[in-house]
Amino acid sequence: GFDQTVTLGCRQCLGTGKLPSEPCPGCKGERTKDGQTTVKVVVEPGVLEGHSYTFKEQAEQAPDAVSGDVVLHVGAEEHEDFEREGHDLVCRRNITLAQALLGFKMVVTHLDGREIEIERNEVTKPGQDHVVPGLGMPIHGRQGEFGNLVVKLNIVFPERIAVDEERTRNLRKADERAKKRRKAG
Repeated sequence: GFDQTVTLGCRQCLGTGKLPSEPCPGCKGERTKDGQTTVKVVVEPGVLEGHSYTFKEQAEQAPDAVSGDVVLHVGAEEHEDFEREGHDLVCRRNITLAQALLGFKMVVTHLDGREIEIERNEVTKPGQDHVVPGLGMPIHGRQGEFGNLVVKLNIVFPERIAVDEERTRNLRKADERAKKRRKAG
């Protein structure tokens, strides 16, 4: 919850500013006095940033006027490793060109401290993501349902490759065979 300082109607004179025979000693005839109220807020799991909670007529009070509403807007703190995209939890990881071509294993430490093993046994193309269903953020109002953990993979290319002539010929032959298979398929 949070505390707020507000002007409240005087309870001794019921906001009239006077008792039957004299000015009210509680509010000194002002009809209101300073006070504090506490509003308790329970932010449910999965609530998205921008969601608001409204507390009707909980704002400042003034004589002969209806109090306004207190509106709280949910915000999110930035995290050094994760971002939230809707219900998905997103992180970014670099992989080498060799990992992109041959596959890899890596561990991602989740927000709650769990270690999630990511394994790819296929070629990873530039801009491709690795998605782990059900390990994202809770979905508000749907108990037990979660978004995805999305690992955005960035392939880091080497500055140069040192290979001998025989390896270069073999790579070019493999590339030509792959092109022929793609044309035939």
